[in-house]
Amino acid sequence: MTNLITPGNDYRSLRSRPDTLDPSVAVIVPVYNRASLLANVLAGLSRQSYDRHFDVVVVDDGSEEDIRSVVDRHVDTMAVRLVRQERDGFGLARARNLGLASVDADVVVFLDADCVPADDWLGHHVSWHRKASNLVVTGSRRHVDVLLDPTTIAEGAANLHGIASRPDDPRSEFEPDDWRGLVYRRSQRLLLGDAGFRAAIGGNSSMRRDMILSVGGASTEFRAWGGEDTELAWRLWNAGAFIVPEDRAIIYHQTHDDPSDADERRRESRKLALPLIADHVPHRFYRKEPSHLYTVPKVSWIVTVGDGAEADRAWREASLATYIDTELVLVGDGVAVENRSSAAAAAPDLSVAGTFGEAVAKARGEILAIVDGRARFDRRLLARTMRRFDDARVSAVRVGYRGSGIRLLRLKDLRRADAGHGRDGLPFFALIRRRELMKDPDMLGRSGEAWTAALDRSKTDLFVTDLVEVPAEAAESVRTRVPGLSDMRAAGAVEIARGVKRAVRPPKKSARPAPIAEEQDEARVGIEYIGFTGQQNLGDDAMLEAIRRLMPWAEIGVNVSNPRAVMLGGGTLFNSNSAYLNKVRHLDGPDMERVVFGTGVRNLDYWGVTERLGDWDPFLRSALSVGVRGPDSLAAMRTWGYDGPAEIIGDPALSLERPDGIEHVDGRVVLCPLHAGGECWGRDDLAVFDAFARTIGRLKSEGRDVVMMTAHPGDDRWAIEIMRRSGHPDLEYVAGYDDLDATLRLLASADLVIGERLHAVVLAAAVGTPFVAIEYRPKVRDFAESIDMSDFVVRTDEIPRLDGAVREMSGDRSVEAQGKMAEAVERWRSAQSRTARELQAVLSDDWEGPTR
Repeated sequence: MTNLITPGNDYRSLRSRPDTLDPSVAVIVPVYNRASLLANVLAGLSRQSYDRHFDVVVVDDGSEEDIRSVVDRHVDTMAVRLVRQERDGFGLARARNLGLASVDADVVVFLDADCVPADDWLGHHVSWHRKASNLVVTGSRRHVDVLLDPTTIAEGAANLHGIASRPDDPRSEFEPDDWRGLVYRRSQRLLLGDAGFRAAIGGNSSMRRDMILSVGGASTEFRAWGGEDTELAWRLWNAGAFIVPEDRAIIYHQTHDDPSDADERRRESRKLALPLIADHVPHRFYRKEPSHLYTVPKVSWIVTVGDGAEADRAWREASLATYIDTELVLVGDGVAVENRSSAAAAAPDLSVAGTFGEAVAKARGEILAIVDGRARFDRRLLARTMRRFDDARVSAVRVGYRGSGIRLLRLKDLRRADAGHGRDGLPFFALIRRRELMKDPDMLGRSGEAWTAALDRSKTDLFVTDLVEVPAEAAESVRTRVPGLSDMRAAGAVEIARGVKRAVRPPKKSARPAPIAEEQDEARVGIEYIGFTGQQNLGDDAMLEAIRRLMPWAEIGVNVSNPRAVMLGGGTLFNSNSAYLNKVRHLDGPDMERVVFGTGVRNLDYWGVTERLGDWDPFLRSALSVGVRGPDSLAAMRTWGYDGPAEIIGDPALSLERPDGIEHVDGRVVLCPLHAGGECWGRDDLAVFDAFARTIGRLKSEGRDVVMMTAHPGDDRWAIEIMRRSGHPDLEYVAGYDDLDATLRLLASADLVIGERLHAVVLAAAVGTPFVAIEYRPKVRDFAESIDMSDFVVRTDEIPRLDGAVREMSGDRSVEAQGKMAEAVERWRSAQSRTARELQAVLSDDWEGPTR
């Protein structure tokens, strides 16, 4: 076996993994009546470009129509045969199991009898199974509502893809046109979250035959349409399978003879199946509340015991726990568990195992609560720790230990105690998703190694408000005294804070809620905003305020309640040494939408490549909208390698309006400098300051009103230095970062703005004031080009040109430049308004998405 073993459902490494397997293949096609549709399906199979032998087994679920004659027409063109079972109600699961029993292939591919496969369908499925053994590959599906002819299909003249495509369809060429499109986008094509199994559809999926047999095959408890494929996918997922979406493995679902209410019937049938799904699938999407009545438990206690007394106590404590959706698996030698073996035979929620590996294999729960029989803990602890799994990104939960007056509060200390004194290196108390251990079943025979490896690839949450009591020697081996303040300072502040924050932190609130439109009664949509905000930086705060004003229907900010989307906002956030990428990773989740709104890309030539595009690519490709600041940003993204949807929408601050009642001050020039710390063209900030000083002197000699404005507190001292150098230390000075509206009024009152800080010129453009931009870094030109003002950009290594540019902007070209600038600003305002409306339509409608 060659299993994929990576965190979560991250299948991306398979693309570069060499082929190491050469599986034999069989296609299983269950059918009940609808012989004419089956004829088209078999015609499609006869055209497969897959260059190896494969078997086709058609499983007749007691049809009244003549299925055999349809199959017999293809026995000369491919290895196809028919098996039949007697009709006994809805028999899809039985038919699939009969198909499994009728083949001995390594990989089986399930295909519905009304779905015609594309010519390269099978090859795309099998290509993944050549790389790993624990995969469920789920293909795409498009609907075709016209009558098809098997001869046309067999001759390759049917043009199925053209028929299924829609000119106004925004989806990619092969993306499924069903509910999975939404699931794929929010989960970044199943890379995020813990519900990838939901995307596997039985009518176009493939897996290893021994893997499906190991979980018991298809469940015959489903006696009506709906849910049987979800339940099977869940068992495979919980057994360590990876769900791989392969859109190129496309089938065309024939719907032309479906009754008019077919979709409604399916929805109703699925709705009726939901209680049965919840009984067998403990995932929170289907099971909303724990109960002892469910057939499959949410949690499997796995308790290692050393003697009968520990076994008795474990059974008693498991029974008294306040979290009741559980089963108990006792692990020990024959003597330790012999008194419970007979009880286990009659109790569905109790079993015994001789080894940890056997116990994990027997466990049915989604979560394993691994416990050493010597540990003591509060009966409410399981209920409290289970709340942590509401975060779909968490794969394991650890709890602090105490013993002999010693508290162990760091993850590394817990590991040391477990490794030194836990039975076989297992934890005294820990929770982990079962599938993380099942990804590498061959390692389960080495308990400690299996546990450590699974923990290493899991995102772990630390819970320290309730401590587990462990044997004194386990605690003493790590810490030999009661910790004091000095210990707490070194005790892993991040881990401790992460562990206690939910217990002590007040409910999340937006840092600065947006104004609610008076006519809007419904609750606003939460959007978590990522950007450099709250740092008294005029530009970044202005961009956030502009977006809030554009989207009064949303609550946009940091730590908003129940966010529905993550927005990468204005600022140069791409290619920024992973600073914003790490924020995205922390906030993103499988139920979130993603938006890029006016974001800039650090120039690759100036900064180099500081981030891998591959780390951003899933976020970008799953985003509802990718809007960048300017043409240089878009070009940088393309050079970087991103070829997905993206458009220029301008800097978000351009949507800020010119305030009313502005009193124009004739001859006013506003100058906004910054100190770049040498990170500018020419590497000489002081040369720029000298040029500013000379320009101030000339402007003052002409009788102009010069106002110095700063956009960040760190610029204040440099503004004073420039005034001193100019010989005019008493210039009017405004701290622009203190009051956005006052700053807009100042800029709107001027004839000209000279801005080194980018948003001095962005805000000038927003209020219609011409400017000369000082390009200290490429992002300044990126913006200027976006509004047709690149002629009025002076690089800091060409700063002697400043006076000439100021004269030109003050002369005849000023009116022409203002006109072009105004047209461009209006263009980007329209683009931003359109994007805001589109986002509102999506985020405010059907947020819960598909119930499948």
